Amino acid sequence: MMPPARKPLPFLQVLWRLLRESRGIARVAAPRKTVHYLTALWREKCLAFDGKVVINMFFPPFPGRAFLPIVADCLDFPGSVHLAVTNRCHQLCRYCNLGASPPRDLSTAQMLDILKQVQDLTAPIIGFTGGEALMREDIETLLAGVDDRSSTILYTSGTGLTAAKALSLKRAGLFAISISLDHADRAVNDAHRFPGSHDAALRGIQNALAAGLFTVASVVVSGETLESFPSYLAFANQLGVHGIRVLDIIPSGACIDRPPLDARSRARLIEWCEAANRDPSLPQITCMARLEGPDQFGCGAGGVYHMYIDGEGYLRPCDFIPIRFGNLAEEPLAVVYRRMRRYFPRTRDFCFMKRHSRRLAALLGGRPCLPWTEAVGFLEAVRNDPPPRMFTRIHGNHFHSSTRGSSGN
Repeated sequence: MMPPARKPLPFLQVLWRLLRESRGIARVAAPRKTVHYLTALWREKCLAFDGKVVINMFFPPFPGRAFLPIVADCLDFPGSVHLAVTNRCHQLCRYCNLGASPPRDLSTAQMLDILKQVQDLTAPIIGFTGGEALMREDIETLLAGVDDRSSTILYTSGTGLTAAKALSLKRAGLFAISISLDHADRAVNDAHRFPGSHDAALRGIQNALAAGLFTVASVVVSGETLESFPSYLAFANQLGVHGIRVLDIIPSGACIDRPPLDARSRARLIEWCEAANRDPSLPQITCMARLEGPDQFGCGAGGVYHMYIDGEGYLRPCDFIPIRFGNLAEEPLAVVYRRMRRYFPRTRDFCFMKRHSRRLAALLGGRPCLPWTEAVGFLEAVRNDPPPRMFTRIHGNHFHSSTRGSSGN
């Protein structure tokens, strides 16, 4: 039975509300861009939640201040920023991208300063991640430091997400929570993550739902687990989650030498996700393989759509690209961001790491991360990967030109 909190909305109704919401910005951005951008979402399952509309986990909810920049232009600021609030973690997942990072945390003051700089740059979505984000004792203080220019999501294994903690996160301003759950079978899930992770995720989901958080199960699909994905959908549906965030395995960190899903497997995964979004009885599906594919938004790593700040304060193109462009405890974000955008001037038609992991692994030579100064030749060589077709249609020649962040050192 569909949980009462899960309320799918007809796309035409959502589109009409989106157009009304974006009227003011449409005067600045070309209407053609706005229409292309919004109609690209027709395969999404939009949900009504807490007085807002949630398109998927790729966008902030609307109406709201965080949503307005999305329909204007995503060239000059990242739509999404993930901040690793700690490197500490009780897990050792097979595909962890954290590497051998030290457990030292930045101070509360340093984190709040980084969050302010992120919001001043413009970041409609701020994701709190780790390590295990709930191991950060001041997590509520950090959440409360984000104003309504951004919507927040927290990524967790569910460990430590008690009923009281979930309510505390909600009161601190958290909108959504993503809880890692890779398989319906406890033994398989725990083998991929850590002993007890399946039970921790289920308890966390129950507590998050009770606290009134938009609750998402996050799954990483590999070649080993692909065929069990339909049964996973049914299992997650029984848990009552609002959505499922579907990632397919990315060569990075502990599995940088592991190949991604092949094109046929990826197509099957996308087909299952699209079918689930057509079924109103199932949770909302955010399928990254589809959204970041050549016909949709592409790979926006490098601050074009997304970027990542690791637990030591280094700015990286995304959670999975192990290249550091500068430390935000030492340099202003605006400076480091411009430096990074020089090598990431536009979106790409395919995931950066799925395409370039072998070359980057050779440069890393076993190290967990690489300073950008040691990767300049590589970055220059891959700078002009082709863009996705949809963004070419939307942005035309401007999309191929430099943005405000594509120069500087």
